[in-house]
Amino acid sequence: MNYGIEFEFFVVKDGIGKIVPAFEATSNLDGNPITGELRTTVFDNILECVFDLKRRIYQEEQRLADKGYKMLVIPQIKVDNEFIIAVRKNAASYKEIRPLTEVSIYPNGKIGKILPRGVFKASLQVNLSYNKEFSYKVNELGTLPSSFTTATKYKEYSALFNYITPIAKLDKAFAKDIKEAKRVPGVYCFKDGQKGTRIEYRSLPNNINLDLLISTLK
Repeated sequence: MNYGIEFEFFVVKDGIGKIVPAFEATSNLDGNPITGELRTTVFDNILECVFDLKRRIYQEEQRLADKGYKMLVIPQIKVDNEFIIAVRKNAASYKEIRPLTEVSIYPNGKIGKILPRGVFKASLQVNLSYNKEFSYKVNELGTLPSSFTTATKYKEYSALFNYITPIAKLDKAFAKDIKEAKRVPGVYCFKDGQKGTRIEYRSLPNNINLDLLISTLK
């Protein structure tokens, strides 16, 4: 099993506590100019993955502080029209965002709804994937004319796995956080990743207890 985490956050101007678009303060973005995003490396255990995230959060907090900003880790903000207009005027802050096809592990399960104007959410997305490896032999040219050697090569591929169980466990462990943040349990989508196709679990807010995440998935 492989694990990766994507962590979204908001940014405020230090000293006055004013929320600013993340693109003004950081280059760690992923299509949304309002929220910053940190991505971990892919690991084969959740412990290393979470501690990689903690390291990245610490480093990002230091970079923001050097520029006079602070990281704001809350699941939702509401901004005024002036904020939205200012963001729209800066066309360079926008990136192409591909629409996602979200599904639920539950029969007739709900999916996230469109947010009201001026409301933005930040999440912590857990990525899960499972890979298998196969070997094959190839003939390669040898050092002598017309000679060949046989070499064994290996290739990984994405394999089907039971992702329902870990998602259901996360829904249960973080039920209170999901409800308080007005998010929807059991929501995920399929995405391409470093190791092939991955499952991206999208129900968690960004302010969960990371130690509980470790104990739930280890």
